[in-house]
Amino acid sequence: MKPSIRSIAARVFTHPKYPKKGGNPVTIFVLPPPVVSYSSSSLTFSNHLPSCSGTSVLDPSSPAVDLRKKLAQSCKWESVIVEYGICPDDVTQMSEPHQLQLQRQKIQPPRLHFYMPSGEEVSFCAHAAMGAAMIIYQDQIVKSNRGIVMGTKNDGLVCSISSPSCMETEEELSSKITFQTCDRVHHTATILPGQRVALTMKHDLKETDVNHEIVAKLLNLVGLKMEHVDTSSIIQKSSHHVYKDPPSPHLQYPMVNSSVSRYKTLVPIQTLDLLHNATNPKDANEFRTLCDAIGSTGLYLYTPVIPSSPSCSSSSSSSADHLNHHNHVEELECRQFPRASGYPEDPATGIAASALACSLYKRGMGQGEYIVNQGTAMKRHSRCIVRINGNDHEDGDGGGGLIYCSGIVEMDDE
Repeated sequence: MKPSIRSIAARVFTHPKYPKKGGNPVTIFVLPPPVVSYSSSSLTFSNHLPSCSGTSVLDPSSPAVDLRKKLAQSCKWESVIVEYGICPDDVTQMSEPHQLQLQRQKIQPPRLHFYMPSGEEVSFCAHAAMGAAMIIYQDQIVKSNRGIVMGTKNDGLVCSISSPSCMETEEELSSKITFQTCDRVHHTATILPGQRVALTMKHDLKETDVNHEIVAKLLNLVGLKMEHVDTSSIIQKSSHHVYKDPPSPHLQYPMVNSSVSRYKTLVPIQTLDLLHNATNPKDANEFRTLCDAIGSTGLYLYTPVIPSSPSCSSSSSSSADHLNHHNHVEELECRQFPRASGYPEDPATGIAASALACSLYKRGMGQGEYIVNQGTAMKRHSRCIVRINGNDHEDGDGGGGLIYCSGIVEMDDE
């Protein structure tokens, strides 16, 4: 019987107060591992995949770009393709030349490919990586203590897995999957208690100015105006903030293109009511064209939540993902309208939340812990926790360093 492709539906960044309802959906496709057949003279690799017979998943340009694209297009939301590498039943039974051939192949499972529902492959997707990490963990890959390769469209990610060890913190007590890209950028996915996964990213924050006229047109497409943008100073707006350094009295919430992976256009909105009154883009094609004009992959609207408001009481509760120093946690309500993803609004966006947190932290607002709520207007309540350790950045500005992006992962079905 030929092995089948596993399909697991999951939701990442679900809100602790709304279990089974929110989060960002992702479909995790696990391809069957290729089979190694060997004779006295040769090794043969096959994967039994439709339209890919006789191809090998070892080659990043194979095995089935068409197959992966079709799988992605069958989904309403993002998907991730997990390709396990070759695992011969008993390598020791192979002849020495065969073993050397396998070593030359540098077989290190699995590979991850990230897709939009349009069928477009993207270099990285935070919530999809977190969902896949949970599946890899549940498949007991951690126990194998083998290196794994997480491949993307543009590069390969060399990964290693460490088993749980007896350490002081909750994160150190949990299992970690650490991987690095070819350009030496490191990430770590940590499996935490309570169905939580924390993704560690080491990226420098990048920001660019935006054309205000184009931003005005983007806002108009979602039912807002430039007059709804929050132009007050941070001190005037939110006297509750705790600053790492005294800010300038004229410092404003940033309206910039911000990136720790892909550029998002950050736009501060004056009130929660205005934020939630935004609508899906009236013209998807025009919206995409405008995003392209400013080099953005999405419009990320945000509004700080004032602690005195009832909606933010969670800032001081245990539901804030067990964060320490709750008085120093900044809470924000956000909405993302992606450039062109096959859906009009995103219920949770890890890389956008991380970029926003870094841009705020760079300007001195907050002590590096941020609760980012999203999906509220969609009735898909989501929560992403972002923590920043600016001390790990060589210049200490907090705009990069280590970014810890964590959330709850719920599996729906397989």
